[in-house]
Amino acid sequence: MKSILFLVVFALMLLIPCADAAPSRNKKLLVLIIASDNHPAYIELQKIWRAYMHLDPQHVEAYFIKGDPDLPSDFEIKGDTIWSKTQECFVPGIVNKTVLSLEALRDRRMEFDFVLRTNLSSFLVFPRVLKFLDTLPKTRCYCSTILRGGHDGSVIFGSGAGFFLSRDLAELMVEKKHLIFLHNNLYPDDVLIGLFYQHEQVQMLPLGAPRLDFPTLDTWLVGKDRIPADVFHIRTKHPDHLRTTHEVYIQAQLLKMFYNVSHY
Repeated sequence: MKSILFLVVFALMLLIPCADAAPSRNKKLLVLIIASDNHPAYIELQKIWRAYMHLDPQHVEAYFIKGDPDLPSDFEIKGDTIWSKTQECFVPGIVNKTVLSLEALRDRRMEFDFVLRTNLSSFLVFPRVLKFLDTLPKTRCYCSTILRGGHDGSVIFGSGAGFFLSRDLAELMVEKKHLIFLHNNLYPDDVLIGLFYQHEQVQMLPLGAPRLDFPTLDTWLVGKDRIPADVFHIRTKHPDHLRTTHEVYIQAQLLKMFYNVSHY
């Protein structure tokens, strides 16, 4: 009798989800990283990104997105870089690269559940990112650090340093790219994308964890041992004259800290 009771209790325990259970790893994330070769720091930061962005190809597929106005076609994929036919500039280059890179992978859209658009000054802890994806809705998902902008502050948008899109919203951007390209000189890319989704009546979702910024070497030295366990996005942007030294140094330390990679 006791044996039967034990088996019943054990079976019921298997049906109860554990609060600390590992997150689902069924989702696949497409990562688009704004990049260029126009600054020495950008070259080094790309090396650091490459040291960890391909470590989990089953769940994360990452590309640098760059512009070339002389490209013979609208876009071209070479290795882990997607080239778009546009000027390599802040406005309208970044939004053009974002839209055209999504279009370049349009035939493979069903492979990806979410898109993360980010930049070289961001460091991502991908095991934590994948865990965060489990909290996001599968459709109508536009999630980021929420900001306000536009000429009158009426545009609600997600920080261009890192925003998540569900597959359907990435597809919507490609389908209605003409609306974005029509005004691509009006605002910076993140504001313009926010304006586009606001027009499409898509409500912004806040990040589940705050982004952590280390804008100076001093802030890094003070905070490097106190990074919260739920933070998955770390921003290291420095002034241009300090990027090659301080910013690259901090990201190299993060690479060692989170991926145990000492050389890149």
